[in-house]
Amino acid sequence: MLTADGAGDDLCATVNIADERGNLRRLAAVGESHSPAMVYLTVTALLGMVPNEHEYKLMGMAPYASAGGAEEVCGIFRAAFRVAIRVSRWPGAAARRFRIRTIYTIISETN
Repeated sequence: MLTADGAGDDLCATVNIADERGNLRRLAAVGESHSPAMVYLTVTALLGMVPNEHEYKLMGMAPYASAGGAEEVCGIFRAAFRVAIRVSRWPGAAARRFRIRTIYTIISETN
């Protein structure tokens, strides 16, 4: 069984298998700090919309982006993720807060 969501139970994705009795055993899990939802949450907030509620609006606007605009935004995200990856080995909550804050700062200062 595969699960994927924003950050339920501090996880954004799991891979599980069930035995004959229906007992689940987790094979892998991805922590919430690696959730793609964090990108949507950050951009939603930067655009002045309500985080964890209006992300669907971003997805709805995506087809209307020009090719040049999409490339520009892609470059901004590449720079933000380069910084985030450098600190990905930091322990726990400190790394999570730093990555989110760094991505938010890079994106907001680029505009």
